[in-house]
Amino acid sequence: MHILLVTETLTEGGAETFVIRLANALAGDHRVTIAVLHGEMVNPAIRARAAAGVTVERLRLPAKRLLFKADSVLRRIGLDLSINQLAQHRWLAGIVERTAPDVIHSHLLKADRVAAGLRDAFPAVRHVVTLHGDYAPFLNGQSDPQMLCPERRVQAIMDKADAIAAICKEQVDFVATHFPQATARTRMIYNGYAPLRPQQEAV
Repeated sequence: MHILLVTETLTEGGAETFVIRLANALAGDHRVTIAVLHGEMVNPAIRARAAAGVTVERLRLPAKRLLFKADSVLRRIGLDLSINQLAQHRWLAGIVERTAPDVIHSHLLKADRVAAGLRDAFPAVRHVVTLHGDYAPFLNGQSDPQMLCPERRVQAIMDKADAIAAICKEQVDFVATHFPQATARTRMIYNGYAPLRPQQEAV
């Protein structure tokens, strides 16, 4: 099986560490590719932790600061459009066409959004989302930068995902509260670790 992991960056962070650890665990039995949407934001030390069999693809857009400024202007005038996101979508679609993954597993909201946008073009490719706790700030308007129409964007991701991994009980409760229709497709995986047995918890 070919599994395409999609992440925004490969810098120091919980989600990024999760992606590397997951890629290495899967690489023993599967072909694994990591797609980094902000390819300039890759820490060499983090990248070096990936197993030898894991391929890392990096999107590097020219004039990135200008693209971010353009996106900011579009948000201020109320246009729900991102030039960066469109470029990421086109790039990721090219990887899917070229490598034919069986599963796309995305991490963090903006990566989930790009991956979910491929479902219509690649309906046979399964999409798995892992919730890392960043959805609530976007829905509550606490994220920076803001995302226009976050409720609609997140709803589309939840509706299209074949499976949703929640890293803790709080994320399971989040899905049950905000997206009850997705509860049956949600499983808790304790941030990638097996849960402790009662005797371990007591030590």
